[in-house]
Amino acid sequence: MVEREGRFLAKDYHDLAIHGEHARFEIGAVTGELVERKWHEAYKRFYLRPKRIVRRALSPDTWRRLPMHLANFTRFFLGK
Repeated sequence: MVEREGRFLAKDYHDLAIHGEHARFEIGAVTGELVERKWHEAYKRFYLRPKRIVRRALSPDTWRRLPMHLANFTRFFLGK
């Protein structure tokens, strides 16, 4: 559908990784900026659920990998 009615913003297959922070396509009124904004909204709504936060905080793995988690938090919520 994107090939037919929109355009891909990704340059190659590796650009299509689902964990990236950039839009991969535009189609109709759905601009790259809108895709990125909605992706961030969905990400926040999923990962900032209180029950999930408590479960992760109680996990020993969270504390072992704390520097990585803090770096990801900073990158996503505070920008690069």
